[in-house]
Amino acid sequence: MFAPLRPESPNFPRLDSLRFIASVGIVLNHVRRAVVPTGFVSEAVTQVDAFVLFVDLFFIISGFIMCYVYKESVATLPQYTTFLRKRFARLIPLHYAVLLLYLSVLAIATVFQVKINHPEAFDLSCVPSHLFLTYAFNTCPKFAFNTPAWSISAEMGMYILFPLLIKASVRSRTIMFVGSLVVLSLATSHLNARPWYEWTFDWGVARAFPSFVFGTILFDQQVSVTKLPFSSLLFRLFVGGFILGAAFGMNEVPLVAMIYCIVLFGLAADLSKAQGSISPRLAPLGQLTYSIYMLHEPILLIMVDILAVKFLHIAGVALNWTLAGVMLLIVSISYASFTWYETPARQWIAGGRRTRAAISPASS
Repeated sequence: MFAPLRPESPNFPRLDSLRFIASVGIVLNHVRRAVVPTGFVSEAVTQVDAFVLFVDLFFIISGFIMCYVYKESVATLPQYTTFLRKRFARLIPLHYAVLLLYLSVLAIATVFQVKINHPEAFDLSCVPSHLFLTYAFNTCPKFAFNTPAWSISAEMGMYILFPLLIKASVRSRTIMFVGSLVVLSLATSHLNARPWYEWTFDWGVARAFPSFVFGTILFDQQVSVTKLPFSSLLFRLFVGGFILGAAFGMNEVPLVAMIYCIVLFGLAADLSKAQGSISPRLAPLGQLTYSIYMLHEPILLIMVDILAVKFLHIAGVALNWTLAGVMLLIVSISYASFTWYETPARQWIAGGRRTRAAISPASS
């Protein structure tokens, strides 16, 4: 009944563990809004705004894994259709379930005349953006319903472009990568907008592009990546540096660069079979990444904003302990969702029992 979690692949423990660490970091970023500062740890938690940059780590890893699993399987239209159906099967069941949950909360609040703290987050005009996965294309000009859903929209955008990207040479994709960073930086400056690495519903798909392309480049350069010296040490240093830099308010530009370096040296260490003590233990939890990422906001809404604060009037240190307990609850519910809902739904939509991809180092 309680099936043990297994790594997506035994060959990439650092990439799998990174996904879990990133999902927890994003949860912390959202939890911080309710934390009551009572000491050094609590103060640090309230300052982890930059943990949202972990989303870019997801895009990089996605670009690599998509190439690894599907690069030779999207050459024809039927193959491409099958690829999109499989990606749809992975993303949509939980995404739609969470959207339905938000709509149910809105309906209940309306019937019983319960005041919602942020009614703009329940704007029904944004439902089509969530239904048709266009949320990251600036079709809804606000955070509405499950805000992490913007990255799911951006991911689908990358999946649609995937066959075109992999047909391009590594040199062409490198030009795309560098060029997109330049264009995004110029757009940020020219439009007087917030930095491109903070874009979400406002063209988050453009933010995803350089990261995803970088991941595809890493796939084709695995031989060179494997030869990077001190990869395991540098991986640990960049992970630690990013976490400390984010906690102490470092400028986000070097933190974005660190995200790219974390994946680069994590992949290098995995490809070179460098031994690790922590990553193999965390790697199985990488299976829960998507569940944690998509479920944490509605769970925080119901358990903290509505139940703990509005009805039970929990505050102060007691609220901090409540938040710690809710974080454990998020992981538990994510396990249940992954095991008993997402996996069966994925198998049904994709057409057959899911087979785990045999991911192993490939030559380039």
